[in-house]
This record gives sequence, C-alpha cells and structure tokens, in this order.
Amino acid sequence: MACSAVAQPPSHPTTGKLRYLPLAHHDLIADQKSVLVSFSRNNPDAAKVQDDPFLYRPEFLLVTLPRAPR
Repeated sequence: MACSAVAQPPSHPTTGKLRYLPLAHHDLIADQKSVLVSFSRNNPDAAKVQDDPFLYRPEFLLVTLPRAPR
C-alpha cells in the first residue's frame, strides 16, 4: 500500500523557513478522524533567531486523516 502526504509544512532555506521533525500526538485529540501534529521551525541565520527567538518554536497542525481503503 502506498503512502501519500496529508500535509506539507512550508520549508524553504533561501527564505529562512525551515520546518522539520514532525511528530504525531495521537493522545491529545479524541477524534479518530484527525491527529494533532507538531513540527519544529527555525531559521538558518542564527543572528535572526537571536534577534527574534520566536522564529525558533514549534507549530501545530490538525490533520484530517484519510479514510482507510476498503
């Protein structure tokens, strides 16, 4: 069975958007049709992060899960 992406966090090193380390949090949402996913964000320019620490923090997505094939 092939897998397909259900979400695509934006990441682009040239513009300074780095997104990595996705993690599903199954236990935080009681709904069986979705899952809460966190991912880390950062900027490749350490001086920008030092000036604005909010550039380096987690983000969260609520992802609707695809239906299982029958």
